[in-house]
Amino acid sequence: MDEPEPALHRKHAGQNTRRQGDQTQQHQGDRPITGVEKEEHHRGGSRREPPGFSLNGLLGFHRKHAGTGHQEPQALRLTRQRDEALANILLDRGLRIGVDRAVFFRNLDTEVEQLTDAALDRLRQAGAEIVDVDMAGLVDLNAKVSFPVALYEANVDLTAYLKRYRIPLDLAGLAGQIASPDVKGLFASAIVPGAKDAVPQKAYLDALAARPALQQLYAETFRKHRIVALAFPTTPLPAAPIGDDEKTKLNGADVPTFPTFIQNTDPGSNAGLPGLSIPIGRTAGGLPIGLALDGPAGSDRRLLGVGLALVGLALLSGIGAGDRTAFEPHACRNPFGVASEQPHQVKEVGT
Repeated sequence: MDEPEPALHRKHAGQNTRRQGDQTQQHQGDRPITGVEKEEHHRGGSRREPPGFSLNGLLGFHRKHAGTGHQEPQALRLTRQRDEALANILLDRGLRIGVDRAVFFRNLDTEVEQLTDAALDRLRQAGAEIVDVDMAGLVDLNAKVSFPVALYEANVDLTAYLKRYRIPLDLAGLAGQIASPDVKGLFASAIVPGAKDAVPQKAYLDALAARPALQQLYAETFRKHRIVALAFPTTPLPAAPIGDDEKTKLNGADVPTFPTFIQNTDPGSNAGLPGLSIPIGRTAGGLPIGLALDGPAGSDRRLLGVGLALVGLALLSGIGAGDRTAFEPHACRNPFGVASEQPHQVKEVGT
């Protein structure tokens, strides 16, 4: 896995390959990695990876160069012994995990906050060291990068994709077929040619110029506090009801749906960091809640190892059997089992 993914949400929460409770996949097709995810821009956003049915499988996944020059996915199998050894090594070295409550715990849903605090307490009890960190300025730095880059590149990259693969649609035609009202509205107002709120090229270049400062803040935080990951609630609230496309309720107040749900996962994605989410429980209404982990740039495999180690701890003690299977290969009976005999397929995922 050579690039990070942002969260995918069931109506912006609950289902994703990277970061949320039930690990459900959204997909279209099963062809190898190619196409839009291989375009020039790739500073955040969605790409195709093998379905995250198990941390074992993700740890065993790598890319190798095919004869065409493209990198094709290859599934490796890990043994139970290797998995357990990796978890034990990480635990023996001591896990230092950073938490910035001022940034990532803003205006949380009560149940999300309670479940997150309980998960962090279980980590402490298992021997992990929870380190308070201060990432002052993160919100402002991320705002300079986030939407200007995403909206500008959506126009450029999708247009190039449609042309490259000779798809008989232009960008306006594609936008007209979008089913989700909020996404369709965003395309119409800011992405399609002639959109009234389109991002000017200067604003895009200014956003790219601001990105190194965002990356540097993360790098300094990891280095200064000697932490292997930052931990935070994947989303500030549980999955919103279907139909809450523009606004939803958080602590009794109306809030914008999409910006609220990406509040915590957006900065790391824009900085190009690897990240994952571990299910930590369900609300009284049965909705899954995730604890997200972002690691330093380039630490993808180590972060997956940390996730595997946490699965081996008591972190999931409150999770039912149905949720635990999200971490197990198809024929596996425990989170450290041998991966499925069937090779992983590559599935389309996206925000």
